[in-house]
Amino acid sequence: MLKFVSFLPNKYFDNFYNKKLNLLLIRLSSFGDVVLATSFVNALYEKYSGIVNIYFLTKKENKEILLNNKKIKKVFFVDKNINKTCKNIKSEISLDYVIDLSFTLKSFLISLCFFKKIFIVHKQVIKRRFIVLFKNFFIKFFRINCISVRKTYSMIFDKKKIYSSEIFLTSLEILEAKKRIMFNNLDVWVGINTGASKITKKWFLERYIELIKKLLNDGMKVLLFGGKSDLIFNSEISKNIKSNNFLDLTNSLNKREFLSIVSLMDVFFTTDSFGMHVAQAFKVPVVSIFGSTVRHFGFWEPNEFDILLEDGLVSCRPCSLHGKNFCNKDKKCMKSITAEKCYFQIKKIIKIRG
Repeated sequence: MLKFVSFLPNKYFDNFYNKKLNLLLIRLSSFGDVVLATSFVNALYEKYSGIVNIYFLTKKENKEILLNNKKIKKVFFVDKNINKTCKNIKSEISLDYVIDLSFTLKSFLISLCFFKKIFIVHKQVIKRRFIVLFKNFFIKFFRINCISVRKTYSMIFDKKKIYSSEIFLTSLEILEAKKRIMFNNLDVWVGINTGASKITKKWFLERYIELIKKLLNDGMKVLLFGGKSDLIFNSEISKNIKSNNFLDLTNSLNKREFLSIVSLMDVFFTTDSFGMHVAQAFKVPVVSIFGSTVRHFGFWEPNEFDILLEDGLVSCRPCSLHGKNFCNKDKKCMKSITAEKCYFQIKKIIKIRG
């Protein structure tokens, strides 16, 4: 059986109360997508924890997200050889259902290998492509929005609830993170992540510098995050910041260290990136800036204190599904997002939370 679903009624599980069902979830995409997929795990576990064993298949580079997650029986990693991947799984478990959260050619072929009931969760790809094609005109006049990914996952089980993403850390990891940054609960900690997958999703260098200086002048502690590709950009920021309350952690952390330190922040400032999803999973308030991408794609689902800044009037937004590595309009989509605006929103969150 192959079925596209937006809701899973109890009838699929009613006949199996005498034994536990083995379910395989497939999500083969990026780090941030797997973070979002943990909301699906939470929804599934809450509704059917006594009935199902949850197994998860993903890329090996995503394993850090799923470590210590006791709701997942076992995590499998995809091999370049699809047959080998399927054989490894079949040798360990007998599956009852496969739920494909990716719906790519590779994930679909893997699903077919098991000859089981296959559920494919709608990804709203066509809607997103229409939004790219017709841009703000389509959004404004046809009021087209993709349901957020977390809401889409949640609605599979409960149409009235939005489940959170979740990442599990050990007490030792948190302790090591506190030692690394000399964490003090009395301080206000702001994490700033400059990393983005595309040039058009990155903010301006001078505005990062201006924002950090404003935060430091207010007595906050600022940590700068980024990966290997952000080293040159972030080093320019560091050259312009002289303060004992500023620490540049660019490319100096492994993934688990990054997760642990982000979990300690009071506010996390970021572009549309996996860092945004990580902070949200830890319930760390997020101030996020969207340039070439838009909230209407469905990747933004705010927690209580989260704030999104974007320019809804720029005619070329969104330029693509994931941004571009060039822009002939000098990143016009980011021009209206000033350091002053971002500083005000960060201060607003800190004030509300006391």
